[in-house]
Amino acid sequence: MGNRERSRPGHDRARRAGLTSRGEIERLSSREIYQDERNSVRLDQVRYPAHRGSSELGTGQRLVVTYSDPAHDGVVLVALRPDHKILLVEQYRYAVSQWMCELPRGYAARGEPAVDAAIRQLGEETGYEPLGLPVHLGRVVPDSSKVSDAPHILLVPVKMRPTQLPSPKCDEPIRGTPQAVTFRDLYARCTTGEICDGFTLAAVIRLHPHFPNGERFEPDHQILGKPYLAEAEAAFAWAEAPLATQDDTGHWERWLSEQVDRGTAAVQARTRQMEALGVIDARGNVLSEVLPRDMLPGSKSSVAT
Repeated sequence: MGNRERSRPGHDRARRAGLTSRGEIERLSSREIYQDERNSVRLDQVRYPAHRGSSELGTGQRLVVTYSDPAHDGVVLVALRPDHKILLVEQYRYAVSQWMCELPRGYAARGEPAVDAAIRQLGEETGYEPLGLPVHLGRVVPDSSKVSDAPHILLVPVKMRPTQLPSPKCDEPIRGTPQAVTFRDLYARCTTGEICDGFTLAAVIRLHPHFPNGERFEPDHQILGKPYLAEAEAAFAWAEAPLATQDDTGHWERWLSEQVDRGTAAVQARTRQMEALGVIDARGNVLSEVLPRDMLPGSKSSVAT
């Protein structure tokens, strides 16, 4: 690609008007013909660039649909649990008259930042709460012919279990409860055609480099790029040590039980250390839901297995 910077489609939302002198379609005038809380439809009078071998410029009309606030667009959510499973919902899509298995997604209200829209949509469609900041995976352009939106694809680390029932709006029916699937399963269902939602397909392509073995989220820093590393720090730490973010004491109890069952001197020493730090009591009962980071499995000071 020479000296050209590698394109990151959709990350830069800035747009410029088309000009026929550059071989583009040029807008002459615009008229809004419909608008409601979420949608806007406009009819543009346009001039087309000259055809090959002709200097004549044609004119016509183009219909443009905007589904949400142009300043923020909508969001597609990759809700990732601490067990590295991804949440899917089954939603009825009126335009195609089908129940669609897909990633949670939705519009951003006027003036609502993408992160706020993501947290709101997460609660409405899944009942889960976020554990950290979303990681921006880029954007997707669903229909570049008529739709002006370029929704954000956001990876959101979530708690292991929902904290409430989903509360979708009446015009967005959702059937049952969210499915939790591995990336391997999600990828297979997309490639076989079982899942055909375009937003989900686009998100799976963006996710693929970050699931090298198909099961565990391992972020590829080179693909994410420097602009997104800062906002991703919380999720990276979470991915490397998922137990650190759990609010379910059962995880600590199972982890401790597995270690004690090994019957090694190292485990006994670690148990005494956990007692001294107030994580457990002398009987092994969990006193704290937060396990010190340097004691997590995989850390330098953790018990060798």
